[in-house]
Amino acid sequence: MRIRNDRAQDEPHIDLVPLIDVILVLIIFFVITTTFDARSTLQVQLPTASDQRNAEPPRS
Repeated sequence: MRIRNDRAQDEPHIDLVPLIDVILVLIIFFVITTTFDARSTLQVQLPTASDQRNAEPPRS
């Protein structure tokens, strides 16, 4: 009598949980880096500082 080997008949499968984890990490990485890139292209005009020697001292 021949004993069946159930392991040989199992079809290989791909575990999707690690794949989904990697894809989510990549999506989060690209969202964060594109947000920082958009902020660096903003043109901001900072006010110039006035001469502090002519200013009155604060009253306490």
